[in-house]
Amino acid sequence: MNLQFLTAFCFASFASQPYASTQLPANSTSIKLKQVIRHADNQDFEVANPRDAWLTDENALLIVSGDSNSLSIFNSSKDHAFTYSQSFSKQHDKSASLEGASSISFLKDSDIAIVSAFYSGSLSTFKLDDKGQFNHIETVSDHLDIKQAFTAYQDLKDRDVFGLVGAWGTHLNRDNQHLYVASYQSNSVSEFKVRETGQLSALGRLLPKYDWGRPTSITQSKNTDWLYINGFEQSKISVLSKTSEGKFAVTQTIQHDKNGVKSMLNPQQLIVTPDNHYLFVAASKSNAINVFKKDTSGHLNLHQVITNEQTQGLSGACCMAFSDNQNALFVAGETDKGILIFDFTPSTGKLKFRQHITEFNRHQLMGVSSLRLSEDEKQLVVTTGKNNEIFILSLD
Repeated sequence: MNLQFLTAFCFASFASQPYASTQLPANSTSIKLKQVIRHADNQDFEVANPRDAWLTDENALLIVSGDSNSLSIFNSSKDHAFTYSQSFSKQHDKSASLEGASSISFLKDSDIAIVSAFYSGSLSTFKLDDKGQFNHIETVSDHLDIKQAFTAYQDLKDRDVFGLVGAWGTHLNRDNQHLYVASYQSNSVSEFKVRETGQLSALGRLLPKYDWGRPTSITQSKNTDWLYINGFEQSKISVLSKTSEGKFAVTQTIQHDKNGVKSMLNPQQLIVTPDNHYLFVAASKSNAINVFKKDTSGHLNLHQVITNEQTQGLSGACCMAFSDNQNALFVAGETDKGILIFDFTPSTGKLKFRQHITEFNRHQLMGVSSLRLSEDEKQLVVTTGKNNEIFILSLD
């Protein structure tokens, strides 16, 4: 994982602009640049090193920043451009602990945003009020010394009750409003119940004695009896399914350099298709996308590999977004340029390269840190951590 970008690195311009692409088939989805938000043009936006973003159904854009240590909110105006509304950071709300803010999940039924923070080792919740403003509800953290937590973790391991040191990826199970958190330094997956008030109830660690291999990503299909978690440092994927008692158990481990898996070093992000049949893995050190297909017994087998040698743009492969409506996978490499789009054929489970977009109106798209589709899959938000920019794209 490109953790160095957490410590590395927006005037908003609105326009429909052309882009540069290495290939543009006749059946290609129309992609237009709606807006760019840049930290350099207005530092009050507090979006330095944007790590993740979310578009709500009410057209609010939420951005978490690893260097501004913040959550910033932009609201859609009449001309559909996003304008700055508010921020949560030490500057604006000292009760919110957001050092190294890394990911965001959103519970739309209750209008609750949940932000994980890598260095704070925390989860912070924010709820939308009747006036259209977000309010900080609470922050859950063991408040451990950041420096000690990352240099001498064993000395304070017993005080790491919540298992949130190095909190990175989050996943929200909307069926029962449970939140799963992958924490790199704690080497844990923690579970929380999200209440309608925005408060969190800790449910403990998932399989507390299991070695996750430093997790950073969690994914789940519509079938919530399955859960998929990566182990970044051990280059492995843990596949979990529920037992007859309703508890998760590891039913398969996919490991780099075993069973023909040769391009899965440092898996950074996972996505499973909604039908639970295919798993996509972005492996940052292998500069590759791995596709696994589930057989009739529920076992995942390697199905396809796409590397940077085959398709440029996958250096530091880190980020993915899957469109079920368009059967398309959007991919980016954090140490590369642009975003790649692959067509996905459900009948074969194969990805086919469609296009590589490297710039919009001569403005280069570099160092992508996250890709996030809106709920209706008509907009794609692209954050570029190192370049301190957020691109909002419309997909037609």
